[in-house]
Amino acid sequence: MRVEVHSVADFIKNLDGLLPSGIVEKTIWVDQTRQKISEARYSVNLQASCVVNIADGQFLLLYGEDCGIDYEDAVPELKGTESAGEKRKCLEEWCELRDLMVRPGLVDF
Repeated sequence: MRVEVHSVADFIKNLDGLLPSGIVEKTIWVDQTRQKISEARYSVNLQASCVVNIADGQFLLLYGEDCGIDYEDAVPELKGTESAGEKRKCLEEWCELRDLMVRPGLVDF
């Protein structure tokens, strides 16, 4: 089974109440990407994933969100990168309180 959500809050909500052992390898995989969309514009995305143990087996929990656009012209604006950083920090702090590791990348099966 695969579950997809589109906000950090929903990702965390799906994990709340699980013991760290309920998350395979006690690891949340996180990936931030920055894709060029024009000469001075970049789309910034944040994704996270983990495998969750449940009574009937396992499921893959995926999170992905468009965090906004970075502009690198005469007056650079990195709103997308800033937004992704805030969301990532929220997730990392939540993981730290639960003794979970955060590693770069995504998991899939």
